Amino acid sequence: MNSPASRYLGRRDGQAGLFVVLNLTVLLAVMGLAIDVGWGYFRKHAAQTAADAAALAAASYASANGLTCGTGGVVCGTATPCNYPNVSPPTNDLEVGCSYAGANGYYNTGSQSVSMMGNTTAPPGVSGNSPAYWVQASVTDGPFTLFGNFAGVSAFNINTVATAAVTVIPAAACIYVLDSTASQAFSATGASVVTATCGIFVNSNSASAYYEYGSPHVTATQILVNGGTSITSASSVSPTPTTNAGAQTDPLASLAMPTVSSTCDHTNYSIGNANTATLSPGVYCGGIVIQGNSRVTFNPGLYIVNGGGMSFGNGTVVTGSGVTFFNTGQNGYTAGPVTNTGNTTVTLSAPTSGTYEGMLIVQDRNISYLGTNSFANSANTVFSGTMYFPSTKITYSGASSTSTYTALIGKTVSFTGSAAFKNDPTGTYTGLAATVRSLIR
Repeated sequence: MNSPASRYLGRRDGQAGLFVVLNLTVLLAVMGLAIDVGWGYFRKHAAQTAADAAALAAASYASANGLTCGTGGVVCGTATPCNYPNVSPPTNDLEVGCSYAGANGYYNTGSQSVSMMGNTTAPPGVSGNSPAYWVQASVTDGPFTLFGNFAGVSAFNINTVATAAVTVIPAAACIYVLDSTASQAFSATGASVVTATCGIFVNSNSASAYYEYGSPHVTATQILVNGGTSITSASSVSPTPTTNAGAQTDPLASLAMPTVSSTCDHTNYSIGNANTATLSPGVYCGGIVIQGNSRVTFNPGLYIVNGGGMSFGNGTVVTGSGVTFFNTGQNGYTAGPVTNTGNTTVTLSAPTSGTYEGMLIVQDRNISYLGTNSFANSANTVFSGTMYFPSTKITYSGASSTSTYTALIGKTVSFTGSAAFKNDPTGTYTGLAATVRSLIR
């Protein structure tokens, strides 16, 4: 027989059990919530990592292969869903971004979605940044919950966005004088006029590294001289050169030199007597000589001048677009200078993309020669691109066009005529710009 006391204790046991069940339920709910929140945070971090990787990879590809949307299947300012499976190999920057999102575990399928967008306008959601090109990656996810089903929540939404920009930083200078010790490494004499909407950098530590004599006029955005100056009273220069400024790095020090074949496509090429010719890229052993009122057109591409140098003169007409001349001396041939003399009409422009973007004339940095590279006596000279002579001298006289982007890099540089150098804000025409790729959102 149960006593009244035992019946009372039994009721208390039931209440205690109910209390334990209720508390365990609350505890499990809290634990489940913590696990779901942690899982959600992990998945959001993973999605953001995928978006970051996709945007940055796409921007890097665009930087190396062209920044213009509207071509190659990229529609400006339009979000493009990634293919599933991803295109392999990718053919444009957006497809590259999709591949990188996939490599990080996110595809445009199931509960996940991945889309890419590129444009050249102001990037969305970002202020104070005006890149040349931007790419935005959007990655969403709907991971299931482990314990949310108890509360009727089976999944939650994750939305991540990353924007990467390609920013072009123009070169500070378009005239670089590389000799470290020469007196008059940079010189302007007579009544020469040098106008540069960019800087002039002179690396010589000589007391007269920068030299003006006679009545020249030199104008640039900045003039940095490692050594000192010697400027006559009749000369003018603006701004005043900054002396003891330290040496500047050769901006093309890392430019790869072309490989020279031992096979010659042409040997001792010469044309004159008012003849006409169209030349194609290849190896020209012994040099190129164009003279005597001849007319020559250079097809686009790389011309390797192995020995002999190049000479344009005596009323010739020379044209070429998208051309690079590599001046060297290998395989038994002796290098010679590049000269442009007489009443010539020369219109040459460098490639605007590819390995030798902006490179018009490149002297092999591994060789040297005593002759001076001379660009003289022509009011009809139009050079668009960089003329790179790191171990030889450049003399610039006569007159040159003010309408194109031209840069000079030489061991020493001398001016005796009128010359204009126009700043290249994108680096497309002279190859002298730094391209920075970074996440901006």
